[in-house]
Formats: sequence, C-alpha cells, structure tokens
Amino acid sequence: SAVLRAENIFERMQHESNIQPDEVLYTLLMKVYSASGDAEGSNKALSSMIQEFRAGREGCRPSEISFLTAMVSWEKSGHQDAVDAALRLFNNMVALFKEGIEECRPSLKSFGQLMVIVAKSDHKFKRCIGRKLLDKTKDYGLDPDLMILNWYLRVCSEPTNSCDTERRECWEEALSTLESLRSSKWGANSHSYNAMFFACDRLFVDPDQRFDMMSDVFEKCKDDGQVDRRIISSLLRLLPPCQFEKLTTLSSHDKRI
Repeated sequence: SAVLRAENIFERMQHESNIQPDEVLYTLLMKVYSASGDAEGSNKALSSMIQEFRAGREGCRPSEISFLTAMVSWEKSGHQDAVDAALRLFNNMVALFKEGIEECRPSLKSFGQLMVIVAKSDHKFKRCIGRKLLDKTKDYGLDPDLMILNWYLRVCSEPTNSCDTERRECWEEALSTLESLRSSKWGANSHSYNAMFFACDRLFVDPDQRFDMMSDVFEKCKDDGQVDRRIISSLLRLLPPCQFEKLTTLSSHDKRI
C-alpha cells in the first residue's frame, strides 16, 4: 500500500542514507496517512516531528500547515471522535504558539477546517462547539469569513435532540447568522441560502410552518440576487411539487432544472 511504501522510504532514509526527514517530508507522510483514512498514523507522524524539533532539529519546526494536515486526516477518517481529536490538535497547536512558535499561530484556515469537521459530525455539542469557535477567532484578531459562517449555518441546521426548545434555538441562531452575513462586507451567497433551506427542512416538523419559513428565506434570497440552479434544485428536492411550484412559479416537471 501507499502507507507501507511511504513508511519504508522514511526508514531507509533514516537508517541507510542517514537523511533525517524535515517538516516538509513529515507533512507529506501525514498526507499519505490522510489519503488512506489513517488519522492515528497522521497524528503519530506529527508527534514524531514535534519530538524531533524538541530534540533540537530546527528543520522539524511545526507549523499551522502541519496541524491542518492532521485535522484533515480526521475529517476524512469518518471516526466518531473526529471533532474531539481535531480540537485536541488545535489546542496542542495553540500551546506551541504560546511557547513562542509563531508558525503555529491559528489563522482562519484552522478555524475553517474545525468548523467543517464539526458541521459534518453528529457531536452532541456541535452547536456549542461551533459558537465557541466563532468567538475564539477574536482572540487572534480574526473575523469569521463567509466560508466559516456558511459552515456554521450547517452546524445550526441539525439539532442535537428532538425537543422543541433545541429546534427553536437552532433556528434563531441560524437566522441571526444569516442576517449578520447579509449586512457584512461579503453578503450572503447561494451556499448561505442553501444551508438555510436545509435548516428549514430539519428544524420544522409542521409542513405548513416549514413552508412559511422557506418562503421567508426565499424572499430574502431573491432580494439578494442569489437564486441560482443550486437553490432551485434544493427547493425541488425539499418541497412537495405543489409547494415548489407555488413558491418558485416554476414547473416541478421541468427537465431543465
């Protein structure tokens, strides 16, 4: 396999050629592990690199890129504990930054990757974690960008339990985030509205209430000029034909959609 070949090359470099791998080579090894879904292997490679750095090898100085590679490995792994593992990596990176390793300073790339992992998970505290990530960007003088906020909308669209209070709070948070986006320098885009339609579908049990909320979001989408094929396709998938036609004035049988 690719992993075995990469590990073999590493061993031969170190023991036969006396060539010590640096951060670039360790990161490449981590990507091989990531491609095979071996998040633990990626973590092990990162730990080995940091150990080498602490032993005095400056070429193994860790950076945000190293930690991002490990986080991506957890995203691809499909593990149930991917969120917790990624957060541990982030905290380890922050600890190194606080030790004085400037290369480990978190950027929006790290926060964005974490938000993607949270959004794709079934973590029981996903909305709480997502909110804390948004707040934590301020610690580093950062403002969440459009990509991060769109993924946060996805986080809000999936309640962690079926109680009405949780669904209502998720919707209020999603709606507040959308309005923040609409008034921001980026503005909401079709991905933002697509996430909102997904939230309507997941958060409202009553069909009439769901349609009312979708109608409200669709009006905002039209006002912002964001109705495109993605939006129409989502509505066609989420709504009964009669409601789709009433909302969009398009035929649900139109093969061009």
